[in-house]
Amino acid sequence: MFHASRLRLLPAVLFLSSLLISGCAASYDAAPAVSVQAASVQGTVFGGEQPIVGAKVYAYAAGTSGYNTAASSIINLGAAGVTTDSKGVGYVTTDANGKWTIHGDITCPSPSSLIYFFAAGGNPGSAAAPNNTAIGELAAFGPCSNLSSSSVIHINELTTVAGMSALAPFFSPTLFSFSTSATNVAGLTHAFTTANNLVSVSTGTVNATTPSGLGTIPVAEINTLADALATCVNSTGVGGNCATLFAATAVGGVQPTSTATAMYNITTHPTLGTTALYNLATPTPPYTPILPVGFNAFTNSNSGIPNDWSLAIVYRAPNLNAPTYLAIDSQDNVWAAGGNRTALQFSNAGALTYSVVSTTNQLSGNNYNQVLSVDLNDTLWTDNNSYGVTPISSTGVLLDDPTAPWGYEPGPGSNYNISTDYVSGYGGVAIAPNGNILIGSAANNSSALVVASSTGFGLADYMGGGLTNPIFIAVDGTGNYWLANQGGSCCSPKSVVVFGPTGTVLSGASGYAVGGQPSAIGFDASGRAWVTNYADNTLTVLSSAGAPLLGGPLNGGGVSGPSDLVVDGAGNVWVSNFGGGAGGNGISEFSSTGTVLSPTLGFYPGVASARCGAVGVDSSGNVWTANWTGGTINENVGIAAPTINPIVKQAKFNTFGMMP
Repeated sequence: MFHASRLRLLPAVLFLSSLLISGCAASYDAAPAVSVQAASVQGTVFGGEQPIVGAKVYAYAAGTSGYNTAASSIINLGAAGVTTDSKGVGYVTTDANGKWTIHGDITCPSPSSLIYFFAAGGNPGSAAAPNNTAIGELAAFGPCSNLSSSSVIHINELTTVAGMSALAPFFSPTLFSFSTSATNVAGLTHAFTTANNLVSVSTGTVNATTPSGLGTIPVAEINTLADALATCVNSTGVGGNCATLFAATAVGGVQPTSTATAMYNITTHPTLGTTALYNLATPTPPYTPILPVGFNAFTNSNSGIPNDWSLAIVYRAPNLNAPTYLAIDSQDNVWAAGGNRTALQFSNAGALTYSVVSTTNQLSGNNYNQVLSVDLNDTLWTDNNSYGVTPISSTGVLLDDPTAPWGYEPGPGSNYNISTDYVSGYGGVAIAPNGNILIGSAANNSSALVVASSTGFGLADYMGGGLTNPIFIAVDGTGNYWLANQGGSCCSPKSVVVFGPTGTVLSGASGYAVGGQPSAIGFDASGRAWVTNYADNTLTVLSSAGAPLLGGPLNGGGVSGPSDLVVDGAGNVWVSNFGGGAGGNGISEFSSTGTVLSPTLGFYPGVASARCGAVGVDSSGNVWTANWTGGTINENVGIAAPTINPIVKQAKFNTFGMMP
C-alpha cells in the first residue's frame, strides 16, 4: 500500500495546481442523494488581515472508500448564490468583505462525514490583482453533524497551516482531495481533531494550548509559516514573494503554484526552505509572535531559523516524570510510564484519560528502560524492570492480584533453572499473536525468554543462542520472537537472538550480529528486521535469515543513542534518540531503502533538551515520542504515514509497513 504524503518526488504537483486554477474540483464525486444537515453556513476568507474578494469557496466531505479517492461536494447546486464551475462542482463567492454564505441544505454522506472548506483565487485587495490564482486556503472543520446555521468558518493562512499539517497523510495530490480507507475512518477523524487542536476555525486564530490544557501548541512556528504563505496570498500571484515561496517548497525540481500545495510540500518535507521561508515571514508579519531571533538550544545557534517545519505539540501532566517508553492502542490512545509507580493514558486529542497509580511495586518506581506493550484487547502490559509484569485494562484498572508485590510473577518453566519464582532484569515485554505474554529475563545470570499466559501463568522458558541480558522483544510476521541481546557488558558488539514459536533457536549459537548495545527491533513489509544500536549510533537491517542488508550499518539524520524505532504505514522507519553520541536528540527518519530523510539533528521534537526513549506512529500519521529529561510526551503532527496499532496486530496479520 502506498501513501502519497511520504513520496519524495511529486511530479503531480503541477497537475494539482492546474486544478486549483480551474476551480479545484475536477476529481470530486457528485453530492450524495440523502440530506443529513440543513443549514446556512457562513464564514470569511482572509489573507493575513486583508479580506479576499471574489474567492471561490468549496465545501467537501472527505472520502472514505480508500486512500487517494475522491471527496464529495456537499454544496447543493440549486441553492441561492451557488455557481457551478467547469467541472460541475458548486461554489460560493466571497463579497467585498471576504464574507461568504452557503444558503439552504448542505448534503453530507452521513452525520459523521468529515467536512472541510477550500478557498481558491480572489483579489487580496490590489487593483493589479483581480484574481490571484496562487491563493489556495483550507479550513478543516470536522463532523458534518456539528454544522449549523450558527457555524462560522474562517479560512486563512493559519487554518491552512494547521489543516494541511494534520491532514497531509490523507491528501491525494493528483485528486486534490482528502480521503481514507473504510478501515481507518477513526484515523482521519483524529487528524481533524488535531487540526482543531492547533487552530480554531470558528475564530481563525491559533490556539495556545490543546483543549485539555496539557498540550503546548507551537504558536510561533505556525505563525511564521502562515506569514510566509501570506506574502504570496497578498500579492498579484506572479513573481515576487510567490516565486520565492514556490522555489523554496519545490520537490524534485517541481514547484507548487498555490499556497495550499506549498504547505503540503512543507508538511511532507519538513526541511524545505527553512531559511527562505523564515525570511519571507519578516519584517512586518500579520501573525505574531513569530519564531524569535535568538539562541536556539536545539540547533545550538543564534538564529530564529528553525531546524525543520514539523509541528510538535508538547504534553505535560501530573505524575508524568521521566517517561522512557510509550505504547499506542487501537484507539490511538497513548500510554506512558510516568515513574513513581504510575502509568498514564492520553487520548488521541492529548487529554489525560487515566492516571494509574500502584501502592506496591506492581508498577515500577524506576521507569528507566521500562518497556510497555499493548495486547489485542487494548490491555497495557508494563515491564516493571524487575521481578514481574503488570497488566492495566483499557479502562485504567490494574488487573493483577493487588496483594502481589511485583505484579504477575510467571515463575520458572521446565528449562529455566533459577531458585526464585520471578523474572528479573531489564528484559522487556511483548505480546505474542496468540495473546501470550513474552518477558525477557536475566535473573541470576541465566537469561531466558519467559512465556506466560495472559493470566500470568508461566508456560515455558526459552534459552540458548547466546542469550545474555535481553532488553527488547519483537514478534515478526511469521510468529518468531526476536530479542535484542546486550550480552555481558554494555558496549561491545552484541547480537539479536531469534526463537521460533516453540522455542527453537533460529539464529544459531551466538545470534545474528549487529552493532553495539542493540536496543530495539522493528519489521517492515518485506520481513526485514531493523535494529537500533545504541552504543554505535547506527541501525542494522537484517534479512529474516540474519544477513546484513543495505550495505552495512546506517547512520546520520540525527541518530544519537537510538533507543527505539517504528516502521510506519508507508515503510519509512522512525527512530527516537536518547543521546550519547554525535548528533542531536531529535527524531530520525529513514526510507525503506535506507536513505536518510531527516535533517542532521533529526526532526525537532518540541523540546530542545529532549532525550527520546520511545517512538510510535498513530493511525493519523502523528509521531509520538517520550521525553525522559523533560518529562513530556511529544506529538509531531502528520509527518508520517498512518500506522496500524497495537504492534501485535501487525504481527498477527503480517501487516508491517502497511496502512490501516
